[in-house]
Amino acid sequence: MTARALATVVVVKEFPWPTRTGGHNRAAGILSLCGTANMTTIAAPPNRWGEDQQRPYGTTALRVDRPKLSLVVTRLVLTGSLRSARFLDIRGFSEAFWLALEATDFVILDELASASIPLIERAHALGKPVVYSAHNVESAIRYPYPGVPRPLRRSLWRRDVRVLEQCEATVAAAVDGLIAVSSADAERFAAWTSAPLLVIPNCIDRPPVLPAWSGRSGVVIAGSFGWGPNREGLQWFLSHVAPSLVHRLPVTVVSNHLHRADTRSMGRLGVSYLEDVNDIGAVLLQHRVSVVPVWSGGGSRVRIPESLAHGLHVVSTSKGAEGQPASVLQSVHVLDDSEAMLNTIVELHGSAEPAAACLPTWAEFAGPMQRFIESLQ
Repeated sequence: MTARALATVVVVKEFPWPTRTGGHNRAAGILSLCGTANMTTIAAPPNRWGEDQQRPYGTTALRVDRPKLSLVVTRLVLTGSLRSARFLDIRGFSEAFWLALEATDFVILDELASASIPLIERAHALGKPVVYSAHNVESAIRYPYPGVPRPLRRSLWRRDVRVLEQCEATVAAAVDGLIAVSSADAERFAAWTSAPLLVIPNCIDRPPVLPAWSGRSGVVIAGSFGWGPNREGLQWFLSHVAPSLVHRLPVTVVSNHLHRADTRSMGRLGVSYLEDVNDIGAVLLQHRVSVVPVWSGGGSRVRIPESLAHGLHVVSTSKGAEGQPASVLQSVHVLDDSEAMLNTIVELHGSAEPAAACLPTWAEFAGPMQRFIESLQ
């Protein structure tokens, strides 16, 4: 018996195409699971909207006409940042959105920045179940203020954690179901909600055709290094590993946004920098080793399965490797010592063959996703 196609409304903070970041990859993957069996409408703010954006998986696109962001607390005064303490105000949604909401079977809120308690309440009043798709546990951060003196940094971090935990706990308690990226994240969310939980790891679409290994060279570090925890890891790598590594192998950093101080540091070291890359896969296929130097944050780094899918050997800190399924983790070289990391990178670069790994695909989770959603009806 064929499952009934379900109509879906997915609220995102920005369109995930092109997939320039790990967050884009995650959002696009979840959308692909909706699109395989459901009729999907995606809603995004206009400041994140491009008329020429791709719309895979048969999605219908709606503008959130006048998005207005409200703070749960006055976080701007406390930390100087609005990130992750905002809840999308329902006054920003158009009439077309509310019509789509009335006609849909369920709603997905993609990560915390898209969460809206009034929207959840409105959906519930219409009898529509709401699912929160968490990219990570946002409150699992550690001192994401590299340029701030340590005592002040610690104080800001404590405030951040309290604010983010309050936001996450509020959303988790309000929704009908929750999708987590790892078992560790699911356990954390279980402390805030009794709603059903589904673990869907970061996956790949399908392995690309790999070019000749002999034609590939160099080390790549790809990520969103404008974000504090990621920037902290990049700075550690530039200080402790790159100075010796650049004399032996070419090193390239790929990021959409970098602080000027970091680009100057890379210039002095001789590290190459690629910005605004639309096709990260094409860049990965040119290199042999991918490094994930992460020391804080939650969730699971999508660059690990993505790099393995493109044949790169992966070297990561223990924090960077957290949240990966066992089948992926067994192909990752986990090292926290800078000297050991340097030697391992050089050794792996000289490997005769590309990396091989058993990686989860999004298609594998289409069935579990469908059953999970149907159980909430």
